[in-house]
Amino acid sequence: MKKKLKIAMFTPYEHTAPPPKNVIRAPQELWAKLADKLVEKGHKVTLFAPKGSETKAKSPKNNLDPLSKDKEYQKTLKEDVTMSNVKLQRTIYNEIAFAKFAEEFNNFDILHSVFIAELIPITALCVKTKALFTFHDPLNNYKKQSINHFQKNNINYNYISNSQMKISGEKNGNIVYNGIDCDKKNFSEKEKGYLFFAGRMRKIKGPDTAARLAKKLNLPLLMAGETYLDEKKYIEEEVLPNLTEKIKFIGMASREKMKKLYKNAKITLMPINAPEPFGLVMIESMACGTPVVAFDNGSPREIIKHGETGFVVKDEKEMEDAIKKIYSMPQDEYVKMRLACRRHVEENFSIEKMADEYEKLYYKILNK
Repeated sequence: MKKKLKIAMFTPYEHTAPPPKNVIRAPQELWAKLADKLVEKGHKVTLFAPKGSETKAKSPKNNLDPLSKDKEYQKTLKEDVTMSNVKLQRTIYNEIAFAKFAEEFNNFDILHSVFIAELIPITALCVKTKALFTFHDPLNNYKKQSINHFQKNNINYNYISNSQMKISGEKNGNIVYNGIDCDKKNFSEKEKGYLFFAGRMRKIKGPDTAARLAKKLNLPLLMAGETYLDEKKYIEEEVLPNLTEKIKFIGMASREKMKKLYKNAKITLMPINAPEPFGLVMIESMACGTPVVAFDNGSPREIIKHGETGFVVKDEKEMEDAIKKIYSMPQDEYVKMRLACRRHVEENFSIEKMADEYEKLYYKILNK
């Protein structure tokens, strides 16, 4: 039997892990669930996350409050149209939190952190323990430079899809897919007939395409997500004009409300305009039984079983055809698709599967 590990996990300090009920932040949500599962597997886990985080893992002493509680940061969020100062404050706060515990990380077998590019040099210089960084966001040139420059140190990387790894240029990297809690109460064979869009209200996510298609097909659409000051013009000019009594933007929704929205939807749309690193929306939707129709941009071909749990399409016309096809399915055929969605997530994208795969990766890194 392999020895149980002492694992340090680090997550961004903007929000607690898991985040507050009215906030959706994938890294904090994933790290909280992963920490719980690793503890259940017998490992000694310390989760370096802000005060107020609630998991089965141990919390560090002398911890910091979440940045989101800082009044200056709250003010910046309301005023910073370009988001540049918001990003700067996040970066500095994460660096402060990480540096505060850098020496402590050496007391662990392995450090597993959400990828924050600015933390890589600190880790290379100050941490002797082997470290694993998981990418969650799209890879820009700055992140690629970190990968290339620090790959020969004690630093290892994990990609959350083959598509994401391909963009990095690495050919034989580590890949562990994200996972979610497959609570059976969130699944339903029945639905309420509407299209659903979930995600940040940004042009790269394509909410304007979802609204335009729903309007053209005269179908109800609910859109839930966070808006940003730097995309205010886009929302006002390309999304809001398409809203009707049938097509509604409901803003941010709590995690519990999101599950109900997924469960009751006929189809979830993902008309993404940039390579998607993973796309939790897809597995959250399918876990509730709702098939997904997504543009073939990044990871969807790895997440959706084309024709069985939804469709991966190349453009707006093909998305329209896929929507029509699903709405015209006989009820028994459609229910079969919903059952396939649920089974696909249980078998491939559960939090248990994610924890098992990360555990294997930890041992692989330590045995190098």
